Amino acid sequence: MRIFALVNCVQDALKIAQNVKDIDGINVANVGRFTKDADDATQLSSTLMLRSDELAALKELVKLDVPVFHQVVPNNVKTPIASMLKNS
Repeated sequence: MRIFALVNCVQDALKIAQNVKDIDGINVANVGRFTKDADDATQLSSTLMLRSDELAALKELVKLDVPVFHQVVPNNVKTPIASMLKNS
């Protein structure tokens, strides 16, 4: 069975990844893109801006055995988040 889930924050994606087996991947594209309080956010790309708590959760998410990537639309390349975090 396949399920597509949308979450409100990176912390929720982390909780799911920690408790659910066999996740095909987690796409974090657009996190913070439409947030009004992103002034203090770390910008990893033009569509990925994370507050400090989200950045910490994302780093924990990358440590799990689940592919975590950035892909805004299906025809974009899946960019591994681990490679984007190397510069932050």
